[in-house]
Amino acid sequence: MVNFDETGLRLEGTLNWLHVTSTHEWTYYTVHPKRGKEAMDAMGILAEFDGVAMHDHWMPYFNYTDVTHALCNAHHLRDLTFVHEQYEQDWAEELSQCLLDIKKEVDQARPYKDELDSDKIREFEVRFDKIIEGGLELNPPPQKEPGKRGGLNNLHPKICWIG
Repeated sequence: MVNFDETGLRLEGTLNWLHVTSTHEWTYYTVHPKRGKEAMDAMGILAEFDGVAMHDHWMPYFNYTDVTHALCNAHHLRDLTFVHEQYEQDWAEELSQCLLDIKKEVDQARPYKDELDSDKIREFEVRFDKIIEGGLELNPPPQKEPGKRGGLNNLHPKICWIG
């Protein structure tokens, strides 16, 4: 698995983007004036990669179809905290706790085995799905109006339906 991320930084007063690619052993940085696919291609890694790419759910990453996409739970936790604090929706805090409980269980099991027992995985899946259902009840995906072009508006709290 390889992690991909980017963050803005100023060079001589101009906004540029620091693109980061990392594994447990290596980190590669490059700076580019653009943030999206052009910059990612210029980095020369993601365009040639065919493994598991861990990233936030920023759409330009999904242009790369030869990778298996894994979404970053650190970003999910940040988004869930926002939904809970801004919209006072308890499901978001429950889902955060579920993700943290999964991580704790994996961390405890890691020295002894490569994966969790299937019963434990199923238990987490049932819990996760129940919480997501509650979030979707409060925040149904927006419906695109027939005959209208363009993207969807009213994206709060989008965490429920980004896919």
